[in-house]
Amino acid sequence: MVNREILNECPWCFSENKKSWGRVVRNFKAVVCEGCGLIYIENRLNSDGLKEYYKNYLSIIHQDNKQEIQDRWKMYILENRHITNYISQGKILDIGCS
Repeated sequence: MVNREILNECPWCFSENKKSWGRVVRNFKAVVCEGCGLIYIENRLNSDGLKEYYKNYLSIIHQDNKQEIQDRWKMYILENRHITNYISQGKILDIGCS
């Protein structure tokens, strides 16, 4: 498939033993490694596919709807207030699901 690469081994432990996990979404297939349990996309976007996806990402996905932008900022403020109840100093690193 164009702009995709197939992972024949787990990106974490390099095991080749895997089985399907969940359902196929937009032709992306999730698998679970039978060696370490990591769940990953078997047919992920390659570097060209990622460049194409992110080329218009902000304008199409995150900045197209003004109400969603306002709602997102409210969500960030609420999350920050909640998290800072549990820490007294330092910084917060939010790691996304991808």
